[in-house]
Amino acid sequence: MITIVFLKIQVISRFSLVLLALLFLNLVLGGCGGLVTPEGATATPRPSPQLATPTVVPFSPTPIITETTRTTLTRSTALRATNTPVAPDSEVSTAPPVSPTRDLLSTATPSPNLLSPTPIALSPPAITATPRPVRAIGGDLISAQEHEAITLQPYGPPDVVSQQYRALLYDAKLLRRNPRTLEWEPNAALAFKYDDSQKAAVFVLRSDIKWSDGQPITAADYLWTYTQALDPGKNWTGAAPFTAAIESYVAPDSHTLLVKLRDRYADPFELANFVEPLPKHIWEGRSWSEANQNSEIFGPTVVSGPWLLKEWVRQERITFVRNEASTISPPPYLNSLTFLYLPDSRKALEMLARGELDFYIPPTDRYLEMNDAAKVITYHWNPAMPEWNYLGFNFRRTLPANPAFRQALASLTDRATLINGPGEGLGTPMYSDVPPGHPTFIENIEKYGGGMEQARLLLKEAGYTWRDTDGHLLDPQGHETPELTLVYNSEGSLRGRMALYFQQRLAELGVSLRLVSFDFLNYVSQLKEPPYDYDLFLGGWQAPSIDLTRFGQVWQNNFSGYNDTKLIELYDKAAHEPDETLRLSLLTEIQSFEASELPYLYLYAEEGYLGALFSVGGITEGSLGPFAQRYTDWYVKN
Repeated sequence: MITIVFLKIQVISRFSLVLLALLFLNLVLGGCGGLVTPEGATATPRPSPQLATPTVVPFSPTPIITETTRTTLTRSTALRATNTPVAPDSEVSTAPPVSPTRDLLSTATPSPNLLSPTPIALSPPAITATPRPVRAIGGDLISAQEHEAITLQPYGPPDVVSQQYRALLYDAKLLRRNPRTLEWEPNAALAFKYDDSQKAAVFVLRSDIKWSDGQPITAADYLWTYTQALDPGKNWTGAAPFTAAIESYVAPDSHTLLVKLRDRYADPFELANFVEPLPKHIWEGRSWSEANQNSEIFGPTVVSGPWLLKEWVRQERITFVRNEASTISPPPYLNSLTFLYLPDSRKALEMLARGELDFYIPPTDRYLEMNDAAKVITYHWNPAMPEWNYLGFNFRRTLPANPAFRQALASLTDRATLINGPGEGLGTPMYSDVPPGHPTFIENIEKYGGGMEQARLLLKEAGYTWRDTDGHLLDPQGHETPELTLVYNSEGSLRGRMALYFQQRLAELGVSLRLVSFDFLNYVSQLKEPPYDYDLFLGGWQAPSIDLTRFGQVWQNNFSGYNDTKLIELYDKAAHEPDETLRLSLLTEIQSFEASELPYLYLYAEEGYLGALFSVGGITEGSLGPFAQRYTDWYVKN
């Protein structure tokens, strides 16, 4: 009986903290509408079972990082946990350059009800867990990657593989996108609110969230990480949008964060939610970027995500094991995930077909091989942030800069042929940088067509002619148009096959096209450095967010030399327009402008796909892909 009473007291105490935090939040932003909590009054999206107990069960093996060690990979290894008492809340500092709290709350002309003297009545938040299927814990899945990760530091280079691995280890952003609705919902936050008149967002942290070593995740971790990430001396390449947009980032107590923006934005939470916290008690005083001075960069020992790093053998494999003490995401059903470094996609597919890999995403040109494998189920989804393919123009050169030439080439381009040929049928046509399926996509925009007849008519109207002897295109002065050069990345066969398509189509138009391929690093150098010795280039791009106003980042420091300020200005207006109707009007204008002016020749958005053995369960398709839950729902079938 004594034990039961003690547990009830713990629940009441923690529940009271939640109510006090919510009360504070409503006092700060009393006149701005209701608090945002999951499922209406349900405040905690995934409360941990440890909410009603004074101890947690951390899981903190020491990772082994080596360049040379070679060990035998087994599927049965499982690490065990030990009990560690919960650490008390740490004090929160407000170190420069963060403005003090009173700067946010004390304004010369505060909005009505900003500091309401009368507390707003709140319904008690229901502390209920999201039901999960009851499944046996166990299983060790193996996959493969064609490329090696660069670093596990969340603010390191934005290469795709590094980002995928870091998402397994770090999962404490305040908000997340709902995988079905794509709307913001609490993650590490218990509740959140935005006051447009004050241009300020408030977040109340959940009281049950902890690092993998059992220490609580507090506002001090977010504040410290924010200060480090936006420190110019740290040279984080992604800092610019947030430095420009955030005026202050304040932690008035260990469970509250106040973020004030410099202006009104279309999606303020896109900016206020950027911090992925690092454990201050581990990282403070260590190097931010020098791995030889901070082992946490390549081998993090304390994390917030559902997985822990067990071992990283560079150029061979990386293994993650379940974090039994995970509190933000639920602990995985699986014991471990291993990703082999296999640059040879043919070998990886052979291993998948033999059951030596459990799941794999091959390059597009090997999709059909995977789809034909007898033991493999193929999953498909239309990503909310698809990678899209395009043909770029060097606007420093005469012919590509001519609108008539770009329009003629667009008329010649059959996107269905590209999708069903090089794209293996895995794509949807695009005519602007807004992919079909996005809520703001519009269908009624310019779509150049008509094939060769229309292409020749467009060029003829612009003064071009063709030589009678061989059909070569002549410019308006009667001079032979020069041979054009198209450059592309040589990795995989997709770009090469697309290059051949454009070489053939331009030959039919009377234009010679030379194809030149480079490995990725040299390809980028060719595009970004003088003498810019190319006319056309094939590329792919993926927006950094589903927030459409950030799609315009493709035009910041673009390779093509395109400098029409109208497009940048339209995107800037859309990014700062909170009125949804006005913003949609701007985004419609952007799509129409891109489709008609052709700064790029947009080709198609790629479809997402994955091959997995029949023995792997829990895979769900959706606009955020089957990895949105960080593999926590995956399991091995009996």
